Amino acid sequence: MPAFISAQSPRTSNDGREMSLLKKTPLFCVAECSTFLDQLRHEKSRESQIAASLYFRKKLAACQEPPYELIEPIICELIDCLQRPSSELQLNAAWALTNLACGSRQETHRIIASGGVSALMRLLAASVVSEVRNQAVWALGNLAADCSVCREQVRSTGLLELLVEMLELPEYQDSDARKIVIWCLANLLRGGINQLDLECVSRLISALHSTISLSVNGEILCDSVWSIAYLMDHAAADGERIDLLLAQPGIVVSIVALLKSDSVRALTGALRTVGNIITGTDEQTTAILDFGVLNDLKVLVDSDIHQVSRECLWILSNVAAGTAEHVTRLFSVDGLSDSVFRLCQDPSPRKRKEAYWVMVNAMMGAPAPLYDHLLSGGLAQILVLLLRENLDAALLDRTLNTIRAALEDRSPSRHYTIALFRRVGLVEQLLKVARGTMDSVNNSVHHALMSTFLEQASSILRQHFGISVDDGSQSNKKSSRDVSIQDEFIAFSMDFQWFDSLSRTDREKYALLVHAVQKIVFLADELIEQNRYLTKRVQELDGQGHHFCTSGMPTRDLVSALLRNCSGQRRVTGDQAKMEILAEAINNLSLLADLFVARNCYLIKRLYPNFGDDYFDSNSNDEGI
Repeated sequence: MPAFISAQSPRTSNDGREMSLLKKTPLFCVAECSTFLDQLRHEKSRESQIAASLYFRKKLAACQEPPYELIEPIICELIDCLQRPSSELQLNAAWALTNLACGSRQETHRIIASGGVSALMRLLAASVVSEVRNQAVWALGNLAADCSVCREQVRSTGLLELLVEMLELPEYQDSDARKIVIWCLANLLRGGINQLDLECVSRLISALHSTISLSVNGEILCDSVWSIAYLMDHAAADGERIDLLLAQPGIVVSIVALLKSDSVRALTGALRTVGNIITGTDEQTTAILDFGVLNDLKVLVDSDIHQVSRECLWILSNVAAGTAEHVTRLFSVDGLSDSVFRLCQDPSPRKRKEAYWVMVNAMMGAPAPLYDHLLSGGLAQILVLLLRENLDAALLDRTLNTIRAALEDRSPSRHYTIALFRRVGLVEQLLKVARGTMDSVNNSVHHALMSTFLEQASSILRQHFGISVDDGSQSNKKSSRDVSIQDEFIAFSMDFQWFDSLSRTDREKYALLVHAVQKIVFLADELIEQNRYLTKRVQELDGQGHHFCTSGMPTRDLVSALLRNCSGQRRVTGDQAKMEILAEAINNLSLLADLFVARNCYLIKRLYPNFGDDYFDSNSNDEGI
């Protein structure tokens, strides 16, 4: 999944003004421009060339563009001036090209096509005048900022390695000179760079670390952070760059600290860096989580800045896609799960999509107690919303696979999951997917993919709910137990939607209690089925009825009544009492399960009298029934 934030670092003229502010000024005078162009030629006197270069430098800083028919001759003469033996002429020419590169893409491409990049690189390597070198860096930075094609042209000259060397020189410890170099670096690194020597990466990280640590200048700080962020783009492919960054914990501490920055650009750069690290290996994800970033992300995910909130959700979805430990750490942050649940219903479809990714990934990787907690706390309803909206093909595919994995789980949780999915309307939504009649169909879900999704949904309905897509009817393959005790327990547990008022400790207690009740209900259900089978066999054997199983209140209704009784008491009790009632339900259900174990042992002895008495517990006898 892509990251969403990009730095805003426009190309600038040497006096700091953007072209959008310069377009209001008048055009060149054609006759005057032609005169000064003639004075710029190499056969003219040195003084005439310098005067002409100064003219173009100032005019290009204040005008929209030169006359169309003179643009190419002006560019060629200015590039030629870079090679002439006058530092003043070189400075003015580089300055004029810097300002010209602030203009249209057509002008920038003409500079590159005319050999401007190689000429500026030669000037940068040969000049001993720091002001000239700085101006050459500025011009190259503007060219790289135009587009990806221009950026690749500038990168191919080896400028990046040269800039790293410059940052290590004493004269570039000065803030103004360093500011230009790092601004150029940020433009060069934008979009990520695949091929880069690891030694160069290590030196660059060290240089940027010192800048971030000591900088009090807002622009140089932001450019440094974004340089690190771009350097980590696509770094997960080999992981070595991320390791180099994590090997210098000081810079990681500085970047994490910027998650609290008042500067939006510095904040977003730090956020992108953290997100890129989390896309790495499980060990790298654990390392960055150890810096406490989840607490900062919990705050930022509710940001009013749309891109900040969305980027946070993207990061959290990658954490949720990690190990069970990562998922547990994610949802252990107090209030974070509430924020993600809330953002699943945000007005912005883009935010909802990223929030859905968090929940679906978490469902795939969460350990059993947390999984049950999330499922009871609203995740099942989120799956219904997700299928209904159908925002993205990859997300729909992940959701269907997640639902299938949950239903194929052979633990007691599976029976609870089936009943819960029925209750929240997931079956009806799966039917819509299977029939291709979703409430909204996103164009990103290609028709070729839709047939796959129809087949997936149909398979889930047929295998786990006994439903035929053709008529929507339920087959006789499923027993009534899927919709009796299990449904009663869901009604019981889902009424406990008072999570917001509980502390994290109480929430954990509640999740454990629900998990325990769920497993005991499953056990009781299995024992009841076993009891019915054994009773029928005994009746067939001796023709005698058994009062306990054939008259009075049906045993399954006994369990349901117990749950309803607890549910009714909750209306007049406080939160702590609700916990106690749930604990009491566990105790009562355990006693009921013990009763059925004893009863079933008795029936087995009736059916198989040759079984040794030591096979059964000593308490499983007629007197105990």
